[in-house]
Amino acid sequence: MKLIELLTETELEDNEYFEIPAKNIGYLKDKIAELNKKASKIGAMPIVIHELGEIKKRIDDVTHRFIKVKVIGKSPKIEGWRLVGALDHESGGVVIRVVPGETLPPEFRNTSPTRCDHCNTKRDRVNSYIVVDDRGEYKQVGRSCLKNFLGHADPSKIIGTASMLNVLDNLIGAVSDSEFSGGRNSQIPMKEYLTHVTAVIKAMGWVPKSMAAQTGKTSTADLALSNLFPTPGNNDRIKPTEQDEQTAESAMNWVRNILPNKKTMSEYEHNLVVIGANEYINPKHLGFAASIVSAYNRATENEINRKREAEKQAENPSNYVGEVGQRFGVKGVPPLDLQLLAVRWINTVYGSTGIHRFVDRNGNFFVWFASSDLGLERGNWYKIAASVKNHELDKYNNNAKTTYITRAKVL
Repeated sequence: MKLIELLTETELEDNEYFEIPAKNIGYLKDKIAELNKKASKIGAMPIVIHELGEIKKRIDDVTHRFIKVKVIGKSPKIEGWRLVGALDHESGGVVIRVVPGETLPPEFRNTSPTRCDHCNTKRDRVNSYIVVDDRGEYKQVGRSCLKNFLGHADPSKIIGTASMLNVLDNLIGAVSDSEFSGGRNSQIPMKEYLTHVTAVIKAMGWVPKSMAAQTGKTSTADLALSNLFPTPGNNDRIKPTEQDEQTAESAMNWVRNILPNKKTMSEYEHNLVVIGANEYINPKHLGFAASIVSAYNRATENEINRKREAEKQAENPSNYVGEVGQRFGVKGVPPLDLQLLAVRWINTVYGSTGIHRFVDRNGNFFVWFASSDLGLERGNWYKIAASVKNHELDKYNNNAKTTYITRAKVL
């Protein structure tokens, strides 16, 4: 959950709080004290932190202490206009951040960093802001021109408070991570980072930042960063394989050369394209960058299923194979002959699980939940000894009849 996304009048509700690892609470208080010194200088309301109690969570067989805190920060309201979005101008394009509940016209996805609808001064800007009035008129303005939309309010107070609250937003996101140690590398190479993201997903499943905030787990984005830049004495580092590097390269090719050709892209997909075009990652876009691998895996799985469905459209549909409990690959019963369609790694209470989707030569679908990476490659055929666990319609594959297998072994 983001504390202060942009310059809006925002205050947390009574039932909203953050869970901060106990080891990071002191750092959080010190940094908030520094921000409050700035608040005093610009005449802004101070940031208030309330401790609501302590909880303990079991993560990876280790008990961790978390402090529940409520943090309140409030910025003045823009008179006559409201801020609905902010634009980060990157070398590959525009990364869009939208206030929850608001929408932005698609024209701003390709807007120029030199544009300011107020002063019309042509100069490169790192950030721009989108405001809208009650009539629905949108304007893109530079940071210095925001004061012209503030009425009688003190511009320095507005801008200073916005800057202060953005710092607080980043601070909350950082200290909520149990791996946080007070600093991050500002130059994050795209290819190397996505290689480590791939390795972490295979080992531990995909954990987006939104899930991490709810479960207390460390996000894949942060785990991959720690894996890429390990602290001294870190013996739990996951070593990426050559296959991980190949997957990262494929994901980069997809986000740079395939996804941009999509006729209609969502805001999320647009941001992936912009961020993925860079050779280095802006740390504040780390979550987006990590999700490039996850999005690529989903797109690959969907494309394989689409092609398979098209090929089999005129043929017999998928049918159940064998009887529940039947074993293939034993004396007198040949093994299953299956082609790997896709693998998707998820994080469960039992650890990382790879959902392997197969098809046999008759077009029948199979699913196998494996707890370890077997190094199987999409498109290859494998002889597999396995038992039939159950027969079900697969809601993730057009409700096709699917045979779920267990106790499987690649021969």
